Amino acid sequence: MNRKPKSSQQLLTALMFVALLGLGIQGPQVQASENQEIPSNLNINMKQAMDIAKQTGGGKVLEIELEKEYGQWVYEAKLQMPNGWEKEIHINARNGKVIKVEIESNEYE
Repeated sequence: MNRKPKSSQQLLTALMFVALLGLGIQGPQVQASENQEIPSNLNINMKQAMDIAKQTGGGKVLEIELEKEYGQWVYEAKLQMPNGWEKEIHINARNGKVIKVEIESNEYE
């Protein structure tokens, strides 16, 4: 039987992991808008907003941003739907309520 030393197997596993990361396998992008000071009294964090977006939209979260719109802090989550369409879901960062859902079709692209 030809067995590799344990350290070689560990090295191979680590190299495969790094290679997979290099292929662009990643989670959703999470960011706050530029040049805006985020208040510390927001009741909903990014993780909670992602969960709300998934429950509301039913797709995979591609990106989520925290922005100030019309005087209130809002998470904007972009979801990829199984049919190829995208949904954008706006969530109030203070109370977690869904403010708006937009559906974008790739039908004419």
